[in-house]
Amino acid sequence: MGRLDSVTVRGLRAARGMFARSAAARLSWVWGGKFGQVHTVTQKNGCCYPTTGKPAANFGIHGLWPNFNNGSYPSDCDPNNHYNEAEISDLISCMQKEWPSLSCPSCNGSTFWAHEWNKHGTCSESVLDQHAYFESALNLKADIVLLQILENAGIS
Repeated sequence: MGRLDSVTVRGLRAARGMFARSAAARLSWVWGGKFGQVHTVTQKNGCCYPTTGKPAANFGIHGLWPNFNNGSYPSDCDPNNHYNEAEISDLISCMQKEWPSLSCPSCNGSTFWAHEWNKHGTCSESVLDQHAYFESALNLKADIVLLQILENAGIS
């Protein structure tokens, strides 16, 4: 599979209270190594590696999303709070590595990150500003070493 089912993150300090109107935060992962082979059939534009090159054979971030206990989620909570790359300029190099865009045409990630902020991140703005939202996702990924967790469970 190209995308692992989302992992609901509960109890981690970085996620606790993150989304004021939701019960939990969901960190969604993508496997970059085989993404194109799996999604070429399902996406009319296929997939492309980022302009920064092929991602490492590791899970990357797809998104950090608020979720209610019933499985639904808020979205597009503040149409007036647009993505502003200048607010996260110190995170860009890390995001290009850990949160790559695999959509076509190839890009540096800005369009994808804008989508994630506008759709999901704005629902956290009562607790996290744009910088803290992206930084929290990066910190969660660093705290959850998914490949090690799978290996420890006998999954390779």
